[in-house]
Amino acid sequence: MMSSLRARLFVGLVAIILMTGLAAGLVTFRWAFDEAIELQDAILLQVGALAAANPAQAALPPQRDVDIEARVVVNEVRQPQDRSASEDSVLPLPPDVPDGLQIIGGGGRQWRVLVRTRADGSRVAVGQLTAYRNEIASGSALRTVLPFAVLVPCLMLLVGLVIRYSFRPVSQLAAKLDASGSERLSELPLDGMPEELHPFIASINRLLRRVAVMLDQQRRFVADAAHELRSPLTALSLQAENLDHAQLAPESRARLAVLQSGIRRTAHLFGAASGAGEI
Repeated sequence: MMSSLRARLFVGLVAIILMTGLAAGLVTFRWAFDEAIELQDAILLQVGALAAANPAQAALPPQRDVDIEARVVVNEVRQPQDRSASEDSVLPLPPDVPDGLQIIGGGGRQWRVLVRTRADGSRVAVGQLTAYRNEIASGSALRTVLPFAVLVPCLMLLVGLVIRYSFRPVSQLAAKLDASGSERLSELPLDGMPEELHPFIASINRLLRRVAVMLDQQRRFVADAAHELRSPLTALSLQAENLDHAQLAPESRARLAVLQSGIRRTAHLFGAASGAGEI
């Protein structure tokens, strides 16, 4: 489990962006795919209208510059008794094919076909392979979704920068606390800080004031103790100096030297403590 608030916020926002981008991409892909299919159906309707207005005796020959998979096939719908029906027709039209848009065939050779009946009773069919139509529609849909693939990483980077900038005041507060000396604890300023941090800063300032009061009490106690012990230490120092001028055995003089050294160290210590309490 992540303990960093910044990391948890970044991961949560990135997850939301990814899920939203994926859902929007799927919806956009499906919408663009359907729109491309409708556009191709509209082309079939226009070609069918032209074919119905201009009867042809035979199927249109394929053009050299057009891929055979991409061509639009126009066939006259012959009667079942017409022997040339199977020879002339490229489209796998059943004898009882109804008018309108429909899918005929099977396997990998399905056709999207429009059948129309003319005023004289003759019928014409216009068709195109569904595999090619789906390929064109998928390519168009992918180009529509492509901006999402570029937008999502940019949003993730932008979210990271915004989170880093938003947490900068917290880093500044930590730097100010580290810069505060132990002798004087200054309160943290509220100016320029986000409103969400104001209760947190106020709590820290109250804590700093309590710590300052405790430190001041300790300094006063140490200063008072040093002042009270200064007179006894002075008396002990004078007595030690008097003994230093007396006739003493070597062993006693050695012990007197140790005593004088201890008195000097203690006097220096309480002198420093007294000076610190007066700051």
